[in-house]
Amino acid sequence: MNELAAWSRLMKTAFCVLLSLVMTSNCSAGLIADSGFVTDVYYGHNGHGHGDVVAANNDHRFDIHSSRVQVFDDALEFTIVTNFAATPTALNARLGDLFFSVDGWDPNGTPADNYLFDNAATGTTWTHAITLNGTPNSNGSALPASGDGALYDLRGLDSTAYNSAILTSTEVWTSGGTIRDGQEVRLDTNGLTSLNDLTTTANWALGQVDVDGVMKDALMIVLNGDIFAKLGLSSSSSFDLAYHWAMTCGNDTVESELRYEAPLGDPGTVPEPATAAIFALGMLGAGLVRRRR
Repeated sequence: MNELAAWSRLMKTAFCVLLSLVMTSNCSAGLIADSGFVTDVYYGHNGHGHGDVVAANNDHRFDIHSSRVQVFDDALEFTIVTNFAATPTALNARLGDLFFSVDGWDPNGTPADNYLFDNAATGTTWTHAITLNGTPNSNGSALPASGDGALYDLRGLDSTAYNSAILTSTEVWTSGGTIRDGQEVRLDTNGLTSLNDLTTTANWALGQVDVDGVMKDALMIVLNGDIFAKLGLSSSSSFDLAYHWAMTCGNDTVESELRYEAPLGDPGTVPEPATAAIFALGMLGAGLVRRRR
């Protein structure tokens, strides 16, 4: 009976979360562009000879499998499919911030060499960054299930300020060991002005997503509040939206892009997905499974 009561309370909570998310979403929002899940083929700097993932003894906790970006008329969603979303708490590594560019992707290298020598100094100049607040920095702390953040516009910075604002894995990681050097992982917000206001909010959550019929651990980052217009993009014009994410040690890194070719059609004909609701229910379900075990 206790288990049944717990199940009943959990389902009521899940329903309330889902209802809240549906009621607060803008149902008129339309999908403008969708990259689909793109397999991670980006290595980045490979000075240690580890290839895609810097790890020892067949350690898969850092693996990034794929990523996806969706652009709506009032929202922007990034989904990073990675084992790190379910990493054990013993690791020192934390969630990194997400960098993106509305000016396209310009990595150092080619797909043939997996952009082997690309890093913060040699690759794409990012126009924006999303901070992921709420992720602890202390050793052994568990990653929280969700948090908020802010959007920062980097386009007005000169080269000195830009280089100072973007913190790399080499600068952030202080716990020793072998890491992937020079990958952009955090934004130093000192002296920067956020675009975050009452109409632009950033949120992130850890959960699971369906990738070709298989549920996989993932990190989802969402920007709301007429973000399409704020970024200066238009559905009547083609654009490239590039993005970059890594955990603070950068042991695996993902970079990819969405290439939008106008015209795509009427952006108001596709309903806004309830991705956040799915994430919330997934996290609740995962908690139930662990409790029943």
